[in-house]
Amino acid sequence: MLRDDDLIELVRQRTHEHRLCVAMRAGISATVSQALIEAGEEDVIEALIRNDDAELALQAVNYLVEESRRVDRFREPLLRRRDLPPALAFRMFWWVSAALRRHILAHFSIDEGNLDAMIQLTVQDSAARIDRGPTAAASLARGLRERGELTDANLLRLLRSGHIAAFSSALAEMAGIDPETAGRIVHCQGYEALAAASRGAGLDRQTFAAIFMLREEARTAGRAQSPSRLEAALQFHDGLDRKQARNVLRYWSLDAEYLRAIAKLDSSRNNAAGTVKD
Repeated sequence: MLRDDDLIELVRQRTHEHRLCVAMRAGISATVSQALIEAGEEDVIEALIRNDDAELALQAVNYLVEESRRVDRFREPLLRRRDLPPALAFRMFWWVSAALRRHILAHFSIDEGNLDAMIQLTVQDSAARIDRGPTAAASLARGLRERGELTDANLLRLLRSGHIAAFSSALAEMAGIDPETAGRIVHCQGYEALAAASRGAGLDRQTFAAIFMLREEARTAGRAQSPSRLEAALQFHDGLDRKQARNVLRYWSLDAEYLRAIAKLDSSRNNAAGTVKD
């Protein structure tokens, strides 16, 4: 029998226990949900996110996704929500666990027809758009493509010789993404992002296996790798749809400006904190 005004009054004026009870109610409106979020209590917000019957405005979901970068407990319930837009799920890919990365690639899809519209879910920071110009590695990769030498064999040759930047740029050329996104994929822990890039670039199973093993050896200083880990990576790679993988890569590349803006903001915060500490 309580109306939204009554519930909001409870959220703002009563105890933590009251807010937790409200967060678990059936049929919570977006207005009440916003009041609970504004209270800023992590366990209350987690209960709200886990409440499938709670309505969340898109702006609120966007905010909670950003908060999940620092609050681990928001990640899993957000990715289980039916109303989480795929664009926001794929943004979370870069800071969630390996199991949740696999969940994202298995349960969220990006439709090519509305890909550009999905980008509009985010506010791009034009101040973060920096024209760095082509790097030497990017120029090398472009030259290989122009000469018709951008092959799987040459891609592996770059990686085996330790030219990681050139390898990332070559992978970017083959997958049709920007070098920064390719670099993030190459250095991302786990095999999920690398598998998506491999499928999107049209690399065969054998080439992906070689790339994965070379990267793992470099990361672990040459220690022997578990065959079961390679098998898991190959199974995941084989199960990915190539068209879906290409759409995911395109979204990551289009959304790179947003991620760059976040990184720039984090850097500014860290520098400011260091100044204060000094």
